[in-house]
Amino acid sequence: MFFSSATRQRILEPFLSFENLFGMLPATRIVDQLAESLQLEKRWQALIGNISPWHQRPTFDPVPRVHLLTLHPSYPQLMDALKRPSPTNVDEAATALDQIAELLEEICPPLAVFPAFYGGIITHRVRQAVAGELRIGGSPVTFEGGDFMKRLPGRFAKLYLDALRAFLETPEQLKTERPIWFRTFAYGLQGSRLAFLHGTLAITAHIVRDLPEGISLTILALAHDARPELPTHELAQWILDIRNQGNMAWLRVLKGDHDRIDRLLTHYTPEVLEQFTNRGDPLTRSILTLDRLLGTDLNNNGPIVQWGLGIVAQARTEAWDNTIRLLRAYAEPVATRRERQISQVRADLNRDSEALGQAILAERIVIPISIEAIKARTPWLGSLLSVYAGDPLLSLSGFGRELTFCVAT
Repeated sequence: MFFSSATRQRILEPFLSFENLFGMLPATRIVDQLAESLQLEKRWQALIGNISPWHQRPTFDPVPRVHLLTLHPSYPQLMDALKRPSPTNVDEAATALDQIAELLEEICPPLAVFPAFYGGIITHRVRQAVAGELRIGGSPVTFEGGDFMKRLPGRFAKLYLDALRAFLETPEQLKTERPIWFRTFAYGLQGSRLAFLHGTLAITAHIVRDLPEGISLTILALAHDARPELPTHELAQWILDIRNQGNMAWLRVLKGDHDRIDRLLTHYTPEVLEQFTNRGDPLTRSILTLDRLLGTDLNNNGPIVQWGLGIVAQARTEAWDNTIRLLRAYAEPVATRRERQISQVRADLNRDSEALGQAILAERIVIPISIEAIKARTPWLGSLLSVYAGDPLLSLSGFGRELTFCVAT
């Protein structure tokens, strides 16, 4: 089925209002050795898709704009909030993130996107689950690891709040110690940015860089409650002792709670996307509208959202593995070797999160989509794409304001 020129123009008109949003472009050359050039491990390459990293993005110095933020009337309130005692549990985390999101909405709206959906949606749902008040599909969502899921959000929120404060006060130090957070906040300051990509960067920083540290420190704190007489390295040894069947079972229970969060994330993805749609820039709203038209899964998610969810799922799987690596480093009895091993794990987390951040902001990420799946779900759009190519590609560009859909020719 082919459309007339007038019909095709009418269908594309909503998307053509933004430069390069929906462009029928020739296929681009793909760099074969992407993983090596970006120091991106092979396990990520297949997930993210093909990325063309040429035309390197100009270096952006966010420090002058950080100084401009200090002139905003609400900036002292923001700093007061960041200097308060760190949250220690899910209730305090939800309250702190709500306040930070509200203040950032006044001072720098792009930076408010992440605390708004992470705090306003996910953390609040975890709080409901901890209180026994959350049901999904008629079934209660429960956690079995005692105080684990009550404390973890507090530790997790602290890591984010510390990063935000460091960016505002000592950005160069943050760039050295947790570079993915520096990249995330800097991207949010660059004028007209894509809220979807800023959110994806923040999720990458939060899960790939911070989650292993948050989980391991929470586990150590819970173990300290049970064995307060033990120093940290002996606590870690006690936790990981395979001869202690009780502790091995306890770790499996905590891993089960960790995995239950995946169910929450999947279920509340539409609500998170609604936050992006309502709070994000017009271009992000149009992108997500088009993505829903391309939706092929049970939640009507299209290839962009499925791409993002795939990154989250892979990152959360690896976060638990890196948690165990950190606990093993903490278990090293020799202090100098212990500090060296902990530093090495953190350096690996920085490397992996930075590589993924570079990939997300690459000039072009080309994600294959199934034209047959589109036809089955949205016949008119699938037929329209068939006019141009039998093998459409979705091209995601993080350079500047554009996100371009292109089809191979």
